[in-house]
Amino acid sequence: MRKIIVLISFLFVYQVNVFAQSPLGKWEGAINTIAPNGAPVTLPFQILIAEDSTGLKGYFVSSAQNFVSEFKTVVRSGANLSVEVDVPNNFPVIITGTFNDSVWNAQLRQGQAVFPVTITRKSEIELKTLKIAPSYQSQQMWCWITVGEMIFRHTGVLSDADPPGHGTQCRIIRTIFQGSQNFICSLNCNQCGSLGAGSSRELAGMLADFPRRISTSGKRVPRIFSSIAPPLSFAELKSEIERGYPVIAGISPGQQFSFERQMNPFLPPMHAALIVGILRTDKGIWYLVNDPYPFPIGPQNPYLANGAIPLITSIAGAPKSSAYFIAEDKYKNGMTWSESILIRVEK
Repeated sequence: MRKIIVLISFLFVYQVNVFAQSPLGKWEGAINTIAPNGAPVTLPFQILIAEDSTGLKGYFVSSAQNFVSEFKTVVRSGANLSVEVDVPNNFPVIITGTFNDSVWNAQLRQGQAVFPVTITRKSEIELKTLKIAPSYQSQQMWCWITVGEMIFRHTGVLSDADPPGHGTQCRIIRTIFQGSQNFICSLNCNQCGSLGAGSSRELAGMLADFPRRISTSGKRVPRIFSSIAPPLSFAELKSEIERGYPVIAGISPGQQFSFERQMNPFLPPMHAALIVGILRTDKGIWYLVNDPYPFPIGPQNPYLANGAIPLITSIAGAPKSSAYFIAEDKYKNGMTWSESILIRVEK
């Protein structure tokens, strides 16, 4: 009887230990398949898994096909783990199997194709992101307005009744220029498609002015305060993200703009984007950036030219990229991050 009790205790402890294993970290695997010409092809991929207050989350990274896709679903039941991700112009990928501390033995299914895969945990990760959906600027110079739109939506100044895109961006333009010398913008926002912020000070002013103006109609909205700062260190950026605040990055992408900045460091940044997350792995530090400009997928895209991996989303049923994971040094140097705008919210 004692041996049976000991054996049952051992099995119980073993089972608890197996189920206590964490799936968090960076995992690497590969698909071995055949190309249309009959040649063998190996397609490596990575799985990034983290956890926040909402549960497990993560990304599927295909370096061979140069895209990142956020998990559509992720389900863990004991030692079983299953994730589903959308793939541009293709069937979703579903990966299901059992894992332990270092190996995830799974099946990868895409449409009718099924591949056995052994996925290995390579390192721990630090992944912190804010749930801020990317938005495209609807006019050539409205990156500053679109960054504001994303912040207003995140902070509750805008609601679900304010659809992302041109209508809301037009409303912001019309509101902030009411009664100003650019009054034509408040009458017809399309007349001001080439109106840029000019400086970080004007962008910061818009962040405070729009909530203040719409509050005069009786609508209760948060107040937004902002300050201009140099490019942040990783620790500073991490602190902002952990507190729930995205960071506006004033950048000058492209060789021409980078050269101008080097010649005259007092020139204002040429473009504004929103940093909404950080990722640290054994390979270095990456930022998750929502960039409002619809850069083409090609050599003219400054993010891709600097080794960034686009985050694929579906907009109007078509795959688009308006967010990127980009290495810290590439963002600071290759994209010429020269100024930051930090925000605080009073509700």
